[in-house]
Order: sequence, then structure tokens, then C-alpha cells
Amino acid sequence: MRITVNRRRAKRRALPVWAARYRFGASEPWYDCRLLDISEAGVGLELLGPLPPTGVPLIVELEQPCLALREEQQSPLEDFGFATLELDKRQAIGAELQAVVRRSVETAEGFRVGAEFTTLSPLEHSVLTLLIERETFLSSM
Repeated sequence: MRITVNRRRAKRRALPVWAARYRFGASEPWYDCRLLDISEAGVGLELLGPLPPTGVPLIVELEQPCLALREEQQSPLEDFGFATLELDKRQAIGAELQAVVRRSVETAEGFRVGAEFTTLSPLEHSVLTLLIERETFLSSM
């Protein structure tokens, strides 16, 4: 028996503190973009560079800066396992995820696109979930 999920009903959140950029392949240059919203199913971006050719997947790099926390905020984070995350040299946590553009609209500054995460490994899915939950938790404090 196959269980299907209506991915259009996945909870989406606008996450203004995230940094994002994209490219078309591992050897291609990075282009700037703005993260408009995100869910475990996909991402809304405003691409400030070229629109990918039809059928070409994007590699999207999403990052959350290390947010300075007051001491009273540390304890709840430790309870959820967030306090032990390793940060890279830029003092941020993030992931590179592959997505396929499903819709696009030209804007004054570039292209607004809706892209679906199509080939997330279990680890990538876990990291994405963790980042979304971390943002939700921190924004509620």
C-alpha cells in the first residue's frame, strides 16, 4: 500500500534570517537569491541571477547564521539537541539541497520561483527539518 502526501498543504514559513544562493551544477558559479519561504517539500526563492533551463535542477545552499543566544535560551536549545550543532568557519549551519523549479514569474529584480526538493537523502531531509524547527523555535522566543 502506498501512502501519498498532499505536499501543497505542507506548512510553509517565511524565514528572513536565512541566507541562500544557487547554481546549476557543481562546477557552475554561485548566484545570489532571496529565500521567500520554505517547507520540507520545497522552497520559494527570488533568483537574482539567471533562470535555469527547463528541466535543469538547482543546487540551493541554505544557511542560518549563528544567532547569539541569551543564557536562558541555551537550556531549551540543549533539550532539543540544537546546542551541540557544529558550525562551519562562517559560524553558520546549513545544507546544499537539490530542487527542481516547478513555477516561475519574472520580477523587477529577477525571477520568483517555486522549487520542489526531489531527491533528498534521509540525512538531507533530517538537516532540513532540523533547520526549520530551529528557526521556528528561535522565532517563538
